[in-house]
Amino acid sequence: MKEGTIITNLSVDIKKENLIKGLSIELNKGTITCIVAPNGTGKTTLFKALANLLPIKTGNITINSESFTNKKQFNKNFFF
Repeated sequence: MKEGTIITNLSVDIKKENLIKGLSIELNKGTITCIVAPNGTGKTTLFKALANLLPIKTGNITINSESFTNKKQFNKNFFF
């Protein structure tokens, strides 16, 4: 399986407000990716969701073939 980070159809809601809807990104191992966007567009929300600090409503996240559902192993591959 390909190494890197794959986010598929990610949605995050807080207090019934949809903050991220249907986000899909593929980041290849060994590359540097910069996420640039205006204030209030969900950058911090995305990273908090990836770091298990916010609940994910829908979607799938994989880092180096490790599924987000195995949070203990997943967190060994993610730093925020």
